[in-house]
Amino acid sequence: MAVRKVVTAKQMKAAQLLVDGESAFRALTAAGYSHWTSRNFGALLRDSWGLREAIRQEQENRRQYLTAKPARRRRYDRRPVARAVQNYCLPEDRETMSNTWLHNLKREEQRAQCITAGNPPKRENRAPVRCSLCKGLTEGNDHWCPNCLRIERM
Repeated sequence: MAVRKVVTAKQMKAAQLLVDGESAFRALTAAGYSHWTSRNFGALLRDSWGLREAIRQEQENRRQYLTAKPARRRRYDRRPVARAVQNYCLPEDRETMSNTWLHNLKREEQRAQCITAGNPPKRENRAPVRCSLCKGLTEGNDHWCPNCLRIERM
């Protein structure tokens, strides 16, 4: 999967509005993104190299960088937007040809949050393992079948 290495006018307009201080939703809708795309800024930022590059260029041109402010919850808080920009608009992204490394970074970040919270890590999207004898669903990491009381070998 290749990424288009072009920064469009729509992406530049969104980046300008973001650096001006608009909320992510308002900046994206004013730039011409759909209502539904604008609602999920983090996913758009992870999937769009052009938007990341436009934000990077706009911040460098103005010498004004988005920073996450201390925790003081307001209705339209800028901390999540600034944190997403800091996490995903990285310099090593400029020469990449796909967004795969960024998706892996997000997945690893979520895994680390689960571990630090003390929760068991989430399973990948894999099909459940079935017993080869009775075709029932197996349980646990050792793939134990509760129906025929045997362990399914992988």
